[in-house]
Order: sequence, then structure tokens, then C-alpha cells
Amino acid sequence: MNRKEKFFGNIRNKCWLLLLLFTCLLPFLSFSANVEAANSETHYLAFASDRHSNTKAISNAMQSFQVQTEYVGLIGDMVNNTDTYSTSTVKNEATALFSNATVQIMWGTHDKNANDNSNIMFGVTAGSSGLVYTGKNTDSSVAYYVYNIAFYDMNNYSNASTASTAFKKWIASISDKTIPIFVTCHMPLHSQRKDNKGAYLWSKALNYAATGSESGTTVSRDVIYLHGHNHTTESNKEYYYAVGSTMNVQDQSQSVSTKIAYTYLTAGYLNANSHATQVTITDEAISFLRTGTSLGSVTRVGAKTSLSVSAVPKTYTLSATSYVYNGKVRTPSLTIKDSAGNTIASSNYTISRSSGRKNVGIYYYKVTFNGKNYSGSHTVSFTIRPKSTTIQSLKASKKAFTLKWKKQSTQTTGYQICYSTSSKFTNAKYITISKNSKLSYKKTKLSSKKKYYVKIRTYKKVGSKKIYSAYSASKKVTVK
Repeated sequence: MNRKEKFFGNIRNKCWLLLLLFTCLLPFLSFSANVEAANSETHYLAFASDRHSNTKAISNAMQSFQVQTEYVGLIGDMVNNTDTYSTSTVKNEATALFSNATVQIMWGTHDKNANDNSNIMFGVTAGSSGLVYTGKNTDSSVAYYVYNIAFYDMNNYSNASTASTAFKKWIASISDKTIPIFVTCHMPLHSQRKDNKGAYLWSKALNYAATGSESGTTVSRDVIYLHGHNHTTESNKEYYYAVGSTMNVQDQSQSVSTKIAYTYLTAGYLNANSHATQVTITDEAISFLRTGTSLGSVTRVGAKTSLSVSAVPKTYTLSATSYVYNGKVRTPSLTIKDSAGNTIASSNYTISRSSGRKNVGIYYYKVTFNGKNYSGSHTVSFTIRPKSTTIQSLKASKKAFTLKWKKQSTQTTGYQICYSTSSKFTNAKYITISKNSKLSYKKTKLSSKKKYYVKIRTYKKVGSKKIYSAYSASKKVTVK
């Protein structure tokens, strides 16, 4: 073999080796490309407010939430007005459910005696509004922001003016408008309690964040506002306003009708309603689930369209979410609609239902999409409640009243008496009767000559949670 033939022979051999190496690596190169193209992350967040010293409230409200929940925002009033507590106690209640979650408390006035030994409390003083948490994807890119408005930056108009201006400057510094922003504040924006004097300034700032203009309507960023505070003055009513809704917002001493470009909702009253809100963030949508009830979802700005259709699942509606125990299996129907309002055919998903569904308890439907047109999963729930009872007599005595009621023993652990000096049961007090065989109770140490309103309901303890019936009709009595 001459020198020329040897030279070209070496080149051929090297080319064959390179071709063989490329062929071996090709499946891995293709796999890496597919993983990057299909990369999709889901983030689970939980929000709630007004625990008011109820040490089981967080567990009761959030026990059905995803164990992968990575962030828990508790929006004020973790205790009653004069109670003292350590923030580590509340943190431990949440991390008992979500071991890897970041837990934060947004200050409310009832938290004034808190010992923040966990360094997780924000918004204690005027001027302390600001970014409190940055959620990250696995590649360390930003997934979402949590921004808290301090209590005193809402209830004082001058403070609100300064703080909302600073918020808008912060918004202007964020170039990536596809990152959703969750804004928390113990105080609401809507008109009712009238102590949120700077609400209209903040509403305009939120519209600016969502659209680029205080009066804009074309959404260019997803902004979500969550609040607490109003449970005592609105009979525990909770709100959800979708983007584009018209809402009455407090502006100093008056109410202003405002069209909002952000999502507005009550985080969930822990003590009063055993409610919290699970937020699920995917590449396509942000959805809201309030302790088993779907509130709705928003299609994300700049959504990554990994689905084969543009309309994503939006609402999950059970034909009933609450039943009274009757000894029969309950199977409510489920209707799922996309963001365009169209009903999604059942051929796109399967439903896994909790077993039993007959006794008092909370039961779940897990919807799993098959990937043909939609992907992912979603859980909804309904409750079977115990039968209620009725008041048989309510008699007055000196600084006391005696209540008697009808026995209800089937699927019933005990009773809860509620009494108040207000017919609307404002600032009501509660008495728990732990045995269903006890059918009377004498309440003493009351105010003489005072009128009291009384009602009663049954409860069944299921695990660590109490499930209540509807209240009886109320009765009134004037003590001697």
C-alpha cells in the first residue's frame, strides 16, 4: 500500500468511527431535545386567613390540598385580638401537611402580640409593603412573585398613595410579563367594612400591573389579589371576581364602581369556614380551588401551548357539593368546561371517585385527562353532612338560659350551640357538646336583662375534622 492509499484509508476509518459514534448518540440527543420541548412545571400554592387561635383550622381547611404544595401564605389574624403566640407554632401546623413548603404570615392587627421566632411575618409596619417571595422553576428561572401590602399601607390613604406608587415602580422594573404576580393583603379592596381607605389607589395600581395602565382593559400580565379580614362583618361571605368583572372599591369614605383587570378573591376564612384556596400554576393556566370547590381559572399570558387546543379546562362543576346524610350512596355528576365555555366530552378524561360516599364525610373526584386534547389532573370534592336538630325549648333564669333540643344520634358525634346578643349572630360564642346523648345545656354567667339569640347544629367527627349540619332555626330569650 503506497503512502497515498494509506492516507485516504485512515480518513475513511475515522469517518466510519465518527458516523458510528453519532448513530449511538442520536437517541440520547433526540431524547434531550424532546424533554426540553415538552418541559412543563406545575406549582402548587395555598392561601388562607383569619385562623383566630383555632389550632386545627389549617389542617381542616388544607388537608385535601396537594402534598407538593410549595408555598403557604397566611394572610393575617392568626390569633384572637389579645392572644399571644409564636409564629413557629403556626408554621409547624402548615409544614405538618406540606413538609417542604415555605410558610409566610402577612400581618393583621390581631397578630400584634406575636413572637416572630421563625422570621416569617411581613407587613407589620407602615411602609413595609414589598416583595416577600419569589417562586422558582427547577432551572432557577422565576415562576411567580408574591408581593404583600402592609395593613397600614391600606387603611391609611396617605400611606397607600406612597406604597402603591412604589409598587408601580417595582412592576415597571419587571421585563418578563409572563410571570404571574400574587398580591396579598389582610384587608380587602371591595367596599363594605370601609376601613380600607386606600383600596382604590391599590386597585388602580393592580390594573396598571395587569395592563400597563391604571384604566387599561387589555391584560398583558396575570395579577391575582387575595385578602382576608371581613368575615365578621359579612357573615363569612367569600368572594371571587374574574378578570373583567365590575367591583365596588373603597375610595376613602366612598365606594367607586371599577372594572378590574386582575383576579380578586378571598383567600379563605380558616376559623369561620374551614376554607383555604389552593392555587395551581401550569404553563397554560392558573386555577383556583377553595377547599374542594373550583372557583375558576385564567389562561396565562404568554401560555405555552402544549395542548392541541387553545381552550384549556376552566370550570369543574358538581351537580351538588353538599348533601344531608340519608344512608344512600351519593354520586353527583360532574361537568367540565373549557375557557371558551364549551363542555369537555368525557372521552377526554377519567374520574376516580372516593369509595363509600354514603356516610358523613368529605369525598373526592380526581379527574385525569388522557392527553388527547388536554393533559394534567384536577380534584374536586363534595361533603355529606349529618342531619340537623331542632330546639325543643329555651327557658330563661337568673343570668342564665337552659336549652333543650331533639336527639340526633345517627352519624352524629355531638352538637354545637351558638349564641349571641345580635340577631345576626355577630361576635357569636360557641359551646361544643361532645356526646350525642346529652340533650340539654344550661348557660350561666350571662348579663342580666339581656336578650340572647340561640341556635344549634350537629356535628360528626371524621378523622381530625368536624363536619357540621345546617343550623336549627334560632330562638331568642331574655335572661332574668
